[in-house]
Amino acid sequence: MEQERRACFCDPAGVHDQMHSSGRPAKPIELPLAAIYGLWDRSYFSDRYMSELHEYPRGEVPATTLVSELCPDPAKPFFPSLMPPPSQPLPPYIAHIIVGESDAGQRLSEIVACNTSIPAHYVEELIGFGAAYCSRDRKERARRLDDDLDVTAGAYVRLHVNPKRYPRVYAIPWVERIVFENEDFIVVDKPHGVPTQPLIDNCIECVPYQLHRAVGGRCACLITSRIDVATSGLLVLAKSVQVCAAFNELHRQRQIRKIYTVLCRGNVPLGDVKHMCRSKGHPRREARDYLLRRWSDRGLPDGWTNVHTIVKSARTLEDHHHECQVELVTGRTHQIRLQMAALGSPVVGDTRYDVVPGLFEDDLPAETKVELGPDPSAIALRASRLEFTWKGAPVKISAAAEDWHKELRAAFQFG
Repeated sequence: MEQERRACFCDPAGVHDQMHSSGRPAKPIELPLAAIYGLWDRSYFSDRYMSELHEYPRGEVPATTLVSELCPDPAKPFFPSLMPPPSQPLPPYIAHIIVGESDAGQRLSEIVACNTSIPAHYVEELIGFGAAYCSRDRKERARRLDDDLDVTAGAYVRLHVNPKRYPRVYAIPWVERIVFENEDFIVVDKPHGVPTQPLIDNCIECVPYQLHRAVGGRCACLITSRIDVATSGLLVLAKSVQVCAAFNELHRQRQIRKIYTVLCRGNVPLGDVKHMCRSKGHPRREARDYLLRRWSDRGLPDGWTNVHTIVKSARTLEDHHHECQVELVTGRTHQIRLQMAALGSPVVGDTRYDVVPGLFEDDLPAETKVELGPDPSAIALRASRLEFTWKGAPVKISAAAEDWHKELRAAFQFG
């Protein structure tokens, strides 16, 4: 195993500790990066999320240059500190910097402070938050920094000055959310509004970091699968790279049975639900807004793949919503949400897909741009049961139904 690297996040003014009423002084929290990212050689991030560089300088750069800057409000581009989180989401602010000869050998925070309006202490916080990237030159892909390093001339720096925030993580009693634990893995009941994995600009406000911190760093917390930010439910985190790889293999072979509880706006038929979804080979697969196609037994068009769920049971509640138990056979991004919307019964709270109930891509003229709604912070969808075999023994883990209904009442004001 490669030499362990460590990340350090220091809570400014001890705000994080104050929020938990522990009374402890502020101090850095050290975590192995492998515990945050999952497998060390696996990337959860892509540079397609960065804004484009319009005027990248060529050759030697005598002075440090702010190459491009995405900042909607230059008058007040960022808060003075990352903690406590802002009460309202801030607009994206990404700074791209090329380090000049005159600044070579200095600390990154000092270089940025001298050449931009971003103070050194805030750069240090961004580094600890996982929102700073650097490469030796423009030919290399920028890597996330875990320390305030001395930077060489010609280095490229990218700062996500306003990281996307998930303040709900600080109000969650993470130890109490642990449903099952053995020597190999932990199963946690993830609340809605919390990312499963670190984001490109925030590796702190996510399940692995928060759970690792909550258990006192006694084990790694490696991601074995992902569920949407707005979805709640069971999530398996491995305690070692070997266990993480074993779970990845179980997923590849579809040997983990996943049951979701979903609350829909209308009735859905029992049994198999099949549609077609864009595959990785689809020319417009990167388009964020897309719909499903109706399933056909005459073969798949190029760039499409089958998606399959099974509605195991359904019942009508007093408020006329329909609660279903759905088994996920295939696993695609937003699959259940897309399929329920295609059936004309969107998931309660799903503002993204409830604007297109019963609509398929087949119904639209070719190359029509699909306009979906805003991303929700919480939806009535929960990963409620997992079944698999581990070391020759069957494992069946369920989330408490009463917790599910309690969360529904809190999130959607149900009686």
